[in-house]
Amino acid sequence: MVVSPSTQVNEGHDVHIHCLATDGNPNPHLMSLIRDTDEVLAEEEGSELQYDIRGINRSQSGVYRCRATTRFYDGSEDFSEEKQNITVQFSPKIISQETEFEASIGETVPMSCKVDGFPISSVSWFAQNGSLILGDEENMDITNEATDGEIMVTSTLTVTVADESYYGTYTCKATNNIEPDGELSFGIVIRLGSGS
Repeated sequence: MVVSPSTQVNEGHDVHIHCLATDGNPNPHLMSLIRDTDEVLAEEEGSELQYDIRGINRSQSGVYRCRATTRFYDGSEDFSEEKQNITVQFSPKIISQETEFEASIGETVPMSCKVDGFPISSVSWFAQNGSLILGDEENMDITNEATDGEIMVTSTLTVTVADESYYGTYTCKATNNIEPDGELSFGIVIRLGSGS
């Protein structure tokens, strides 16, 4: 049996699956396309099936099985299957609960940028002047952790507000070569009533 090769495709693109049984005696009488969830997506009489997924989304990633069912002369049936793995790539999306922080001089502020994207995203932090934060600067630390099957990344920039120059906007930017990039800004402001 011949199926289209395993495929990596960007979210929103169309995917064509071609199942073809090239041998068998007798020839298959039914071709089926089945998801890894055992959902039958299509069936065609004969030894060939073509199926299009329009505007594929990330929830449609998975294994698709082409099944050729053969009915023998005695009425019994048997089948053979070939698998195709479809991986849907998608641009980074940043999820964050809180983006505005109040702090007094001397306080530490952790800002977390949770990123969903495949392939896994690279996360960078930028200061309000646009300069890249490496995480080894004085009073700044960056930690990164992969979760949820290695497609989610949580990057945390921890800033100790040593003086007033640390107040302002910090930007988290996520890239994985699938456009558009994800970007989210966080703000550290003077805590009201702190006496600063």
